[in-house]
Amino acid sequence: EQEISPTTLDAVLTLSQSKATARSITIMYKRLKKQQSSFVATPFSPVSAPTAKELVNQQTAILKAEQQELLEQELKQSLDAEQVYLDSLLAQRVAEEQERESMASAAQSAQRQAKLDRVALNLTNEKWIGLVDQVRANLTLSA
Repeated sequence: EQEISPTTLDAVLTLSQSKATARSITIMYKRLKKQQSSFVATPFSPVSAPTAKELVNQQTAILKAEQQELLEQELKQSLDAEQVYLDSLLAQRVAEEQERESMASAAQSAQRQAKLDRVALNLTNEKWIGLVDQVRANLTLSA
């Protein structure tokens, strides 16, 4: 019975760059071990090493798992970039809304100040009118 040594498995797992690839390799290793343990060696039927086709299939599965991991990484990077873009759009919209609110508040303040100025001007005019009336009254009394 041919057996993959634990150090070989460790080396393969160490070489794998991601958890997904490591999981795929572990699953394939367990399947291979199960397959190997199902072979019963008898004096008339020696256990053979995996065929070239089996090795190619295993390598293909590993490459597919690695390709899938790369695609997942690219997708994650794309999603991260999209999130950064959306966050910047949101920040821009929030800033624009704050600017609009600030301008509206400034306009309201200007309107309030204009009303106060008119009231003050009216009061000043009324004072002047009152003073002029007093002067006229005094002139009339003194004449």
